[in-house]
Amino acid sequence: MGKTNNNVQNPLIKPNVHRLSFANLFALYFILSLGTYLAFTGGNNLSQYPITVTTFVFTVVACLFINFFYVNTIFNKGFAAVKYLSIIGVFVVYIVTFCSINEHLSHISDLYISMVIFLFGALIYIYYLKKLDKLQTIHILIFIALTGAMVRIFFSFGIPWTANQHDISGVYSHTDVIKYIAMHLKLNDSTNQWQFSHPQVHYIIYAVFYRFFYEILKSRPDHINYIFELLEIVAVFFSVISIIIAKRILSFFNLSNKALILGVAFFTFFPSNILMSRYLNNDSTLVFFTILTLYQALKWYQNRSLKSLIFTALFASLTVSTKSSGIIVLAVIGFLFLGAFIKLKTSKERIHYGSQLGIFALVYLPIPAYLFGRMMILFKEPFGYVNNPGGMPAATGLLDRFYFPLDTFSNPFAIYPFDNNIATKLIYPEYVLKTSLFGEFAYNSQMQFIGRTLLFLAYILLAICLVYGIKHFTKKFSEWPKLYFIVAGVLIPIIAHICMCIKMPFACSYNYRYLAPFFVICAIILAKAMDHYINKNSTIKYVSVISLIAFLVVSVIVMFWIPYSNLLQDVSVLVPY
Repeated sequence: MGKTNNNVQNPLIKPNVHRLSFANLFALYFILSLGTYLAFTGGNNLSQYPITVTTFVFTVVACLFINFFYVNTIFNKGFAAVKYLSIIGVFVVYIVTFCSINEHLSHISDLYISMVIFLFGALIYIYYLKKLDKLQTIHILIFIALTGAMVRIFFSFGIPWTANQHDISGVYSHTDVIKYIAMHLKLNDSTNQWQFSHPQVHYIIYAVFYRFFYEILKSRPDHINYIFELLEIVAVFFSVISIIIAKRILSFFNLSNKALILGVAFFTFFPSNILMSRYLNNDSTLVFFTILTLYQALKWYQNRSLKSLIFTALFASLTVSTKSSGIIVLAVIGFLFLGAFIKLKTSKERIHYGSQLGIFALVYLPIPAYLFGRMMILFKEPFGYVNNPGGMPAATGLLDRFYFPLDTFSNPFAIYPFDNNIATKLIYPEYVLKTSLFGEFAYNSQMQFIGRTLLFLAYILLAICLVYGIKHFTKKFSEWPKLYFIVAGVLIPIIAHICMCIKMPFACSYNYRYLAPFFVICAIILAKAMDHYINKNSTIKYVSVISLIAFLVVSVIVMFWIPYSNLLQDVSVLVPY
């Protein structure tokens, strides 16, 4: 309350202001491409002229794209899908090009070296802008997004594509569904087969890319593994777009520039957002469409435009058609629609509002109606049907263990849940927190110290958010629909998750990934808390900021340490059809 309009209060780039010069952008992106080149050539193969030329060409193209479009086109203006997808698409294309040229990826140390080169060059560039008094918030946000993209790419290439995944082994796994649709060019003609019961938007999208890569690489004897390594890039691409959309969502909540930067950094480098960025199952795609839905809903609430409404309905439709649990996004954005309705004063406005809801339904219903209707008619599977995994250990007594244990630091990682003796001892809040940091995987003893450090910092941030939420959160909103949107974005997913755990009391049900689509709401709360505390000259200001920065640094270190750790879960190489 008391702040002026966000566009005035928090300008990231003023109209007609300094455009980054081509020379500056070229320097930054040459550092970026040089790091990538070192990663994929082993760091000492400078004689490979074709790759050197490719590096140069794609660097120039990337610079031209970004110089042609204003930098703030990516982060500030409307959806502008073609523009910013083209920019990031160039980045993805030359990564894929390097993958296609090289027979094998380089050693993991080369990935680290190239990452350091990129960070060093980008930091010099930031310092250069600062010295020229041209450094703006948007430059820092671009640095965060690019660094987030590089961390995700290096993490995905640093471990086998089969490691740290969910439900991609065995028969009729997520990857089997993708291959089936890609190779048969049709949806499944039978069901009751594990992942085939899921709605299939995710699999259709990945099947398109799978078939494209298959036609290029089918002559290679190991083309199946190579294709799935490239599909990880598709998942990373969606994750990078999510960073940009998350920034836009945060911009709706009247944050100072410092709080906005911290909020975007928190979303970008939160461990699970990096871990899930390479998932080949439908979780990563669900996160992507959920974030797009939340953004378009907030945008519609601000401007009431038909375009925003149609995009909200379309992305909400794709969300539920990716995974049936995506239906809860309607309950969250429903508070924005309710707030808009209550503000209406005349019957003419209500009629117009009703017509918009009708358009929303017309856009929203066709895709899920077809996919779920098909499953009901052909296979007698109701909405939300999930195959019983069978043989999974039951985690009973959920409500009796709703607390954080005193010995939580004895093992910072989520205990292995696929054991009957362990599953009955899972503690819901602790398990959700630990799987949000490290996934549902175990690591060797070398990770214990840094794992405890990250867990300790996570508890501090959780306490900061809880204290802020209880004492100050409701006082900072002049519009109650946005407040209820935040509260609903926290409570509704948690309630739905608890209900799922009770209905399907398997250890794997406790995993944080079922809550991940709404993590951007947590980023908003943390950013609001930081906005509140950084303006105070007190101890909590320094504790909050230092804890958050330390958490982000340790999170990145963990992501680079994981490839050196013994992963508990890995699957054998898949064989082609």
